[in-house]
Amino acid sequence: MAKILTVFNQKGGCGKTMTAMQLAGTCAMRGYSTLVVDMDSQGTALVWSTVKPDPQLRLKATGFPAKVESFAPLGRGMVRPVADLAPLYDLIIIDTPPAVASEAPWAALQISDLALIPFVPTAADMWAKEARVLARKAMEQNPDIRGVHHLPSMVRRGNTIAGVLDQFRSDPEVALLSSTVSLLNAYLDSQMLGLCVGQLSSSSTAAKEMSALSDEVLGLLGLSKSVEGKRKGKR
Repeated sequence: MAKILTVFNQKGGCGKTMTAMQLAGTCAMRGYSTLVVDMDSQGTALVWSTVKPDPQLRLKATGFPAKVESFAPLGRGMVRPVADLAPLYDLIIIDTPPAVASEAPWAALQISDLALIPFVPTAADMWAKEARVLARKAMEQNPDIRGVHHLPSMVRRGNTIAGVLDQFRSDPEVALLSSTVSLLNAYLDSQMLGLCVGQLSSSSTAAKEMSALSDEVLGLLGLSKSVEGKRKGKR
């Protein structure tokens, strides 16, 4: 039965789809049967998964390693189809639209084992409270959810960025992941090719970031770092 992870935030441009897709691709490369449920009407995740790399590039990878389906028109009605698909996958990642007022994030959180809130460490994101309110509500009403964690995304160097992250770390209401996602061209390059960063280079900074994020998320879900490790009883 699949573990279900929801990625949400009330703000656009914080890397929700990038996080959902890169995490899904990385976990799929580790042997987990992975599905991304695209709940955003823009359909970015679905389009991403249909792109095929130019054969002239001579890449080993020929397509995105995880399955992607759009349930955006269903709204909160996505709960039943996702539940029906759960026995067929190890991991389901739900990419929600950038609006907590939408029915999709709330419906997804009701069936999730874990949730991530990607955020850009700026003052505006620090002041925005809507996602935190929804997170508290989800924790109260879904007894099976293991937690709602903030993920620093599109991170750059600078004193202001470091100061905002320090404030998030000191906030008792915020569960902050130790992993971060930096503002790197590799993430955009892989998207343009319909791939994830690990398919381009396992040694790149972006691939190492996604590997660390996958380790942390799989651990929070109680899963092994890879299907092979799971079969061997490793963590």
